[in-house]
Amino acid sequence: MIKRSLATFIVLAMALSLGGCKQVIDGFTLGVGENSVTTTANFVPEFGFNVTGSHDIVVKGVKYGTVGVTAPQDGKPFNVYVTADLSMFTSEVWEGFAPVTTLPNGEPLPSWITPGELVRVDIPNFTEFLDLTLYIGYKNPYYIGVAVSLKIFDNRYPDGLSVSQYLKKSSKIWGQGLVYGPGYDDQGNVTQHGGIFFVAGFSKGQIVNINIKKSLPEDIIVKLP
Repeated sequence: MIKRSLATFIVLAMALSLGGCKQVIDGFTLGVGENSVTTTANFVPEFGFNVTGSHDIVVKGVKYGTVGVTAPQDGKPFNVYVTADLSMFTSEVWEGFAPVTTLPNGEPLPSWITPGELVRVDIPNFTEFLDLTLYIGYKNPYYIGVAVSLKIFDNRYPDGLSVSQYLKKSSKIWGQGLVYGPGYDDQGNVTQHGGIFFVAGFSKGQIVNINIKKSLPEDIIVKLP
């Protein structure tokens, strides 16, 4: 009971802070050219951490790009980024991958993402501090996203916490950020570490250069346990 009361207090404090227009992501870019796509999400200090690392995106022996995280430095925020070749989205390499139907915290995919068109690729041994998973939507429209899960988030955020931010420009959703608490089974074992997640979407043939700094308060949703 004490643990739950403390967790509830933490969540309520976060909810009040976020209610004051605090964001999950404070800067989002999506650039799509003729041959490549690059997307970056800058997370606010409350949801960042002091880790830097990158890893090649290699699927069935083929390199398609790079995914990584950058620690805060010289006034620059913590960020998660992906750079990938557009051939990754049309490759037959994804045949046999089971579709993803939920967000990393188990919630259903948001309505702006076409169901059954996301697959996930775990990046092995990214760092000793965190687990990183790449999400790919390889049917038109295309999606690319990253989940970063950390054990330290299990103590920082209670189970059931979900803070979501829609990234819109001209009323169109280009992406979404999410901070989520850990998941547990009936015996109290951790089944999913808490973490952060972001995903971006674009259509086939689009040349895109999107830069979103702020979201409206109604686009930031806090769900309590």
